[in-house]
Amino acid sequence: MKVLRFELKESQEGLQPISMDRLGDVVLLAGRNGSGKSRILRALSAFLGSHFSAEEMENLEREHRQNVITRDAIKELLKNAEAGQPSLSRDDEIASRRRQLSQVEATLKALDERFQRHHSILLDTEGTKPVPVLYHVKETDLIDHRNLRQSEIDSAAKSISSEFNVALARQYGLPALRDFVNEYVYAQDDERAILEPKMLRLKTLIRNFLGAELTWDSKSPKLFDMPVGEAQLSEGQKVLLQIALSVFFQDGTRDGLVLLLDEPENHLHPQALLDVVSRIRSACPNAQVWIATHSVHLLAHFDSSGIWFVDGGGVEFSGDNASRVLDSLIGGEDGAEELADFLALPTKVAISNFAAECLLSPGVVDTGLADPQTTQIAKLLSNRRSTGRPLRILDFGIGKGRLLASLLHQCDVLGIEFRQAFDYVGFDLAPSEGDEALCRSRIGEIYGDDQGRYLKGEGALSALNDASVDVIVMCNVLHEVPLADWLRIFGGDGSLTRIASESGVLLVVEDQVLRVGERAHDFGYLVLDGLELKLFFGGERESSSVRTHDHPDDRYKGRLKAHEIDASMLKLANTDTRKLCLKQLVTSADAALTEIQGRPVSKKAAKAYAFWAHQHVNASRALTTL
Repeated sequence: MKVLRFELKESQEGLQPISMDRLGDVVLLAGRNGSGKSRILRALSAFLGSHFSAEEMENLEREHRQNVITRDAIKELLKNAEAGQPSLSRDDEIASRRRQLSQVEATLKALDERFQRHHSILLDTEGTKPVPVLYHVKETDLIDHRNLRQSEIDSAAKSISSEFNVALARQYGLPALRDFVNEYVYAQDDERAILEPKMLRLKTLIRNFLGAELTWDSKSPKLFDMPVGEAQLSEGQKVLLQIALSVFFQDGTRDGLVLLLDEPENHLHPQALLDVVSRIRSACPNAQVWIATHSVHLLAHFDSSGIWFVDGGGVEFSGDNASRVLDSLIGGEDGAEELADFLALPTKVAISNFAAECLLSPGVVDTGLADPQTTQIAKLLSNRRSTGRPLRILDFGIGKGRLLASLLHQCDVLGIEFRQAFDYVGFDLAPSEGDEALCRSRIGEIYGDDQGRYLKGEGALSALNDASVDVIVMCNVLHEVPLADWLRIFGGDGSLTRIASESGVLLVVEDQVLRVGERAHDFGYLVLDGLELKLFFGGERESSSVRTHDHPDDRYKGRLKAHEIDASMLKLANTDTRKLCLKQLVTSADAALTEIQGRPVSKKAAKAYAFWAHQHVNASRALTTL
């Protein structure tokens, strides 16, 4: 249910007359302590509680009409009595009629006030009875079911579902939880099948709100493997548990809900605050949410069209003009400037760090088995396997052997013998002693020894036969290869061109917006995307022989890419295509910089800007040497 308009025509409880309209799914009341935010929520809750359903309205209007008829009849009788001859009986009748009239007029006045309250609120579903729920968690300690008798536990389970009220969750939540878990555990199979969806919903709510799994033993429901009463929940976790239990037992999907959250930031970390508000909205999908808050973090999270400024008991729409709201919350212009400086600090640090990193040699990283780049490569390699023989792979730039570890893990998961799936060879130009020992050890565990499968140093690739490699993998390597070496490893006489099989591919995998700076060679580093690679391997902007695969996970789309280049294209690289490639990189960097300048300032935008500025400068410098 949504309140479309709320009006308070007369001052009351320290509030000024209120007129709020065109209200959305979320209404944010912002202002300093004592400004009236909580009083507005209480007034709205009272007015919603006085709002009538269609049936109630019909009955009250009938009552009103009957009282009007009665009033008019009494007035007529009183008029006649007053016009009669003086007598004691006449005086008694007049006094009686006046008492009756006073009572009926008082009833009509009360009804008119109720009608006025009803019409002070416009709902999107008139005729449905509103269910206002005021969330104001002052006390966080939940009453432990172990301190109650079974009869009290049974009573609590019934009481908590009687009305939607978070305070009831504090009093009855744990007893009701114990009662429901018992009902589920000791249910017969057919009964449990009915309870299963409810238990799944309960476990999901607790997982979403607390990040914990609900379990149980014969004595008690448990969180974090401890009875709930002994789980040493923080104040914030106790708040979250109260809300989760109230949403579950009181059915957040019911019609008519209007949720009123009074300073939900109490006891909660800023990010936890955003999470809990989001989860309340998700668990109560049909409810409008009103939030009285001091949290700048929360206000920034929602659209400004829902912000109302509260001051001195009055309220007015703030919207995009948020300066007064910020002034009231952070202390005027000085506070705003201090906050802006603080928020800009990560951006400034990010730019400074990136600039410093651009002067340092690159490091070698080792990642977990769930690394998004190596899992992406493993999937592409698996797609190229045939049943006839193992896929022969050259891991060009083996580093710490993270690709090998990821492939081995994938084979274990799928129940595939690694040596039957992959014929693996690793190469590194100048490894450290520690990295070499680690890689030799990993290869030896698979093949018994590392002979012929770990190559190092310039000229080591000559040990591989011509046209013998199915897939050459360069994961975060190509951007570090010096410009002068491009045509030693690619082109007509390139070392990789020679060993690639006729139907083979070069698989270039790069983070297209590297988050760190480094000085891999004289021009820092050069990250090529699909278009630059097409131009380098053949000089054609449209080429089906160079295929770019974006990462399947939305979190990495546009950033982590894998480029498949047919082996037949490697020989087409030459000095002219190299120049075309670098010119395109300058153009791409310029376009990226222009786009980033239009974004809001953030740490992420700052790092992206630093990266593309680095690319622009490096590619431009490289072109001057050709």
